[in-house]
Amino acid sequence: MRIAMNIFNLTYLSIRMKNMFKSLNGGSSGNTNTREKKMLENKEEIYKKYMAFNAVMLEEYKAIEIAAIMTVQALSFYRTVMSEEDYLKMVDSIYKNRFNVQTFDGPFIQ
Repeated sequence: MRIAMNIFNLTYLSIRMKNMFKSLNGGSSGNTNTREKKMLENKEEIYKKYMAFNAVMLEEYKAIEIAAIMTVQALSFYRTVMSEEDYLKMVDSIYKNRFNVQTFDGPFIQ
């Protein structure tokens, strides 16, 4: 099994995620409280597990196939758990940040 964990830096990831969620919440600033830190830790753990899952999936499927399924699932999750207003804010934020998306490096990405 190829492990993809070395392709990202968790410190960078946590900063990017914090900034993303900050922008989704109207750009509020200030110290991160304990609850926010726990949420960020959970997101990092989920991200690591999902990357490990993707590494396994990449052994059998093309990256573009996996990305298509992930995108549909993510949007469906958002649509299911968010109000229509929040969902529209989320997809708008995704669109506005489309040029901030980082690429993955590594031989396992095809």
